[in-house]
Amino acid sequence: MSRNGIYNLGFMVLVVAILTAGLFAGCMREPQQMVQVANVATIQTEAITVNPIGAVASDTTASGIIVGQIIDVYIDYGATMSDTTDITLTYYTPHAMGQILAVTDNVADTVYMPRATAVTSGNVAIASYWPFYVNGKLLLSVGQTLSGTSATAYVRYLK
Repeated sequence: MSRNGIYNLGFMVLVVAILTAGLFAGCMREPQQMVQVANVATIQTEAITVNPIGAVASDTTASGIIVGQIIDVYIDYGATMSDTTDITLTYYTPHAMGQILAVTDNVADTVYMPRATAVTSGNVAIASYWPFYVNGKLLLSVGQTLSGTSATAYVRYLK
């Protein structure tokens, strides 16, 4: 065999050895594991504003779609609401399932934490309270205000 043939053969053996070592090393590494991030709950805020106009005014406004549990509701009555103002927050869509919060004859900006009373299967109240769960829209209603600016309810919910 000629000298060039030996060099070529040596070179080919070296290339095969490197490729084999690379494949072997690749097989020896620990397998990569997929890491999944769990869904993380976030706190969202939905602002619902009503604009009663005139004497003994009332107004209603629907929220955007809310999916989650209500943490609290901050009511900002604006600058000139009268102390006869009533505000109600209720379920609106997909079903009008009832009232979440009612505040009567008040104009003090306040944070409320509405909770539902747990009951037995016989509809007897248990000393336990649960947050309201929402999957749809809420309706904010204001009534009996003698002066009209706007009032806003900021609904914080855990999504």
